[in-house]
Amino acid sequence: MAVFLLTVHGFQNTSSEIFQHTMVVDNPSFVQEDAADVAEHAADAWATAMNAGFRALFPTTCIWQGVRAAAVLNLSSGALSAAANHEQILAGTGSAAEQLPHQCAIAVSLRGGNRPNGTPIRGRFYLPAPTVAAIDTGFLGVTNRELIRDRMKVFHDELDTFDPPYDPVVWSRVLGNTTSITEIRVGSVIDTMRSRRNAFTESYSAVAT
Repeated sequence: MAVFLLTVHGFQNTSSEIFQHTMVVDNPSFVQEDAADVAEHAADAWATAMNAGFRALFPTTCIWQGVRAAAVLNLSSGALSAAANHEQILAGTGSAAEQLPHQCAIAVSLRGGNRPNGTPIRGRFYLPAPTVAAIDTGFLGVTNRELIRDRMKVFHDELDTFDPPYDPVVWSRVLGNTTSITEIRVGSVIDTMRSRRNAFTESYSAVAT
């Protein structure tokens, strides 16, 4: 069996990669050398999940470029194999509305099994910056939250349709294990990703005093 780290990546208002979001899948029939097939299957599943309603939350300049897959060699240390990349431009119509700053991100929270003390094992990944039109009085409204939640459920369900099927999991390095995802949640508060902010060289307007 093999556990794979998936990285969905793309660019937004720039020709270089600016965002990536990761998730983990378990496939008992695959081995490390199957990473290329895993990346291709994941790209197909992501493309299916990205319907017109989902794409409309993001600007036309937001392009999901493809998926990388790397086998997790050690669940405790986090050691990974070399990643296989499947280039598949996952573009869509998108929205003409202005986007929020690059560091703004929609968090998708995942819940797996429980730790020995009974507390839940959680994970999350971050979607790109949405448009200002997706925001309602400073928050992600319930309609858009449910849309994203449902499309992420479609992505997970699509992974399960392959033969052999994939099991989306939450990976805990502390426990050195994975547990199947039991819940997907999307919150109303927009998160901040400093790594995306720091990917840009800032331009300044200054005046001497």
